[in-house]
Amino acid sequence: MNSSYSTEQHYGAEVHIIKTSPGNIEMYLIQDTLWNVAGNYGINANFFGSLSAIYGIAINGNTPVGSGDNDGSHNGADPDKKYSRGTLAYYNNGTFALETVYDYTELSNYQDLEWVVGGGELFLQETLTEPEFRNKLEASPRNWDWSTVLSGSSNRGRSGIGYDYQGNICIFGVSEDTGVTLYEFRDIADSIGCYKAIFLDGGGSSQLIWSDGRDYYGFRSIESDGSEREVPTMVRLKNI
Repeated sequence: MNSSYSTEQHYGAEVHIIKTSPGNIEMYLIQDTLWNVAGNYGINANFFGSLSAIYGIAINGNTPVGSGDNDGSHNGADPDKKYSRGTLAYYNNGTFALETVYDYTELSNYQDLEWVVGGGELFLQETLTEPEFRNKLEASPRNWDWSTVLSGSSNRGRSGIGYDYQGNICIFGVSEDTGVTLYEFRDIADSIGCYKAIFLDGGGSSQLIWSDGRDYYGFRSIESDGSEREVPTMVRLKNI
């Protein structure tokens, strides 16, 4: 197998974890639910306004994943405001970077990228109280809406991606059915061994799927009407 799957219990929620090598993932324009398209394994990725409007960076090489004004080349919904957000990059030389940028071309050595995904920093290398964590996200240049967009203090579905001290990728999430606060999710990222990590779109968008070739594992986030939310992009495993 090129990846592994496990679960852990944190804050009364089941945390689903996929680990793999950084060279085994890519950004993918799915425009569907992850569980509805055979052969796609991984986790939901960017915040979005519609399936054709991605509010975050999603890049393979130097090619944005998407189309139109919100094509995956920049973070945030409004090009006029140019919000800079946490962006995890993996380079062709095998190194990582987590930088706060608006457009992917602001990343160091952006010509040598293998993949990039934008979300929000979890600041794992800093000791922060919940109010301090919230303040860092709400302050310029990030300008996250803690209450409306992030539902930061509510128990919601959460999705994230990071890398551990050995350079392995950690893809992890909690379903909307149980949910945790964003500050708790930050602690979870640290507890499962992430060195640096970002959060991805959460709430009803959170969904993760993995397979051992026989059965399927992970979680769906079911909306109040019983449906599953379609998402525009995912972090996809090239091989399970």
